[in-house]
Amino acid sequence: MFDDPIVRETRKTRERMAAQHNYDVYSLGRHYMEKQQQARRVFIHVPGRTERPQPATQP
Repeated sequence: MFDDPIVRETRKTRERMAAQHNYDVYSLGRHYMEKQQQARRVFIHVPGRTERPQPATQP
């Protein structure tokens, strides 16, 4: 398999960030939203919801 140093570094950074936030996606989301506000740039756009999604039902 081809060993791409950019892909390797990206995966290493992703793993480091996930570990810093105890693999909590909500914590990671808050982190990046705070970074977005500090930089005054849009990294993550979350559209507003008009209603909550309903859980799937078992047939």
